[in-house]
Amino acid sequence: MMRHLLPLLALLCVLDLFGQGEPMRRPATSTEYWMSAGVEVKPFRKPSGRIFEKRFFRKFRSYVELGYRSQENITDSRLLYTTIGGRYRENKHLAFGLDYRYNWRDRFSRNTGRIDGQVTLSEEFGDFEADYRINYQHEFTEIDELRSVIRNRVQVEYNAPKFPLDPVASVEVFNALDPQVKGVIGMRYTLSVKFDLGKDHDFEVGIRHDREQGIPDPRYRYIFLVAYEHTLRWD
Repeated sequence: MMRHLLPLLALLCVLDLFGQGEPMRRPATSTEYWMSAGVEVKPFRKPSGRIFEKRFFRKFRSYVELGYRSQENITDSRLLYTTIGGRYRENKHLAFGLDYRYNWRDRFSRNTGRIDGQVTLSEEFGDFEADYRINYQHEFTEIDELRSVIRNRVQVEYNAPKFPLDPVASVEVFNALDPQVKGVIGMRYTLSVKFDLGKDHDFEVGIRHDREQGIPDPRYRYIFLVAYEHTLRWD
């Protein structure tokens, strides 16, 4: 599967080059900081005395995340959000996810809710782990604004043996599902490093480049990100 995902990663980059065309207006450039912290938990416990646990309960995980995004001045808030959701891993190659996010925006923007549904395909190849994720995103906002987007992401992670840092690279394509806006509206490139802090702790830092296109007043953003996730266990 890895040999199919890597060409797909290259294809997404090519689509970006062909999809840009002539910009409608010179893109504005900005710097942002994104920070998030989350907790994942297995919500269903096996009843005492039962030997076997139902498959769905064994493979389902729920999570909650709190995130903060700022302008170049880290105290100048752009967005504060909270996400609740669930993930179901059918096997080591296939997983499903569904979550709801509420966004508290700055004083110039309207607060909104959002739902996301994902399907993820993954494969390990030696010390590499690759995955492809398709995500349907729908934002509950004004009817004349962009509401629905399909996101396609390819990610490759190198699990460095006997080393606490694992590099990660990904490319994501944003496609609008809107009568007034069609085709690719954005690309997202991410380079990050995951730190090995133990079995139940994930810590990641990185840099991300967002490029909007095919829409009025496109923006290019350079983003510094910090993310932490804790897996909570009952036992």
